[in-house]
Amino acid sequence: MQYLRSRFGVVIVMILTVVAVNSPFQQAPGVQAQDGGDQCAELALQALAEAGETCAGLADSMLCAGHASVTAVMIEGAPAADSALIDLAAVDGITTAAANPATGEWGVAMFTLPVTQPEGGSRAVTAVLYGNAQIMHPTETAAEQVTLTITNDSGGEVNLRNGAGVFYDTVGVFAADQQLQGDGRNEQGDWVRVVLEERRAWVFTRLVNWDGDLTALPVLAPDDVTPPFEASAPFQAFNLMTGAVSDMCPSTPSGLLLQFTGETPAVLMINDVRLVFADATLLVRATPAGDLQVAALSGSGTITARGFSQDIANGEYLTVTLGGEDGLRAVD
Repeated sequence: MQYLRSRFGVVIVMILTVVAVNSPFQQAPGVQAQDGGDQCAELALQALAEAGETCAGLADSMLCAGHASVTAVMIEGAPAADSALIDLAAVDGITTAAANPATGEWGVAMFTLPVTQPEGGSRAVTAVLYGNAQIMHPTETAAEQVTLTITNDSGGEVNLRNGAGVFYDTVGVFAADQQLQGDGRNEQGDWVRVVLEERRAWVFTRLVNWDGDLTALPVLAPDDVTPPFEASAPFQAFNLMTGAVSDMCPSTPSGLLLQFTGETPAVLMINDVRLVFADATLLVRATPAGDLQVAALSGSGTITARGFSQDIANGEYLTVTLGGEDGLRAVD
């Protein structure tokens, strides 16, 4: 219990830093000096203090509506929430409200995300959603998951490699007349990635045929053989959306703060972007049809989008372009 209180206390200090000082995103709106900002500062202090008290004993895989206004959308068939503490497994989405000094609202929701550890057991990512923000489970459809049927009609076996090039190791063979599903290609379009039972591999396109338009497949890094992320607990994979800051409180921003302490990295998938971090605090924002922005407030992490990875260190941030039908999926 004391650990949880201490953990949330550190996160609250981080949020106050974001509110009070400068934004870690050079071009992100929201953290600026303002006239008459005392009311907004007081509101932020009050909201975070109340959230800290309400959520101090929060267990893993639980959501806490720390301060008005927080709305939890329950999954179909789940009972309506009747308290500030909600089982995260019963939640389909969480929405927090922008700051409004007139009504005393500035939504602050705290929740914990268990992360399975290789040595057994689990630790939890501490997450705080605040301001004009929303998270929801991804709504994937078959139309959004483009694949093509790849056929080896060469008359013989074809090598499968762990990257798009002959200099990558051979990891298997594509038997004659066998068919596999292709789920990505390299930028040049001369290698296609195929789906195996437990992994991914690459095959040279001149040795195979396919049904459909190869250019419709997403472009991947040439060494990307990572299978799709499979969440093992609620909200290990989700979509995030953060809106504009309140006109009444432009210095009271919106975002998602993530903190994890442990040597073995935590892995989350946000808007099709993989975040891997250990002993770090990350601030994440996402503008539909705009950018996903990830800043390292402490520690470091690795961000992967569409197979391309980049490390960020303490004080750095990066952006990933969002698009697709809902404007919330990584496209670049």
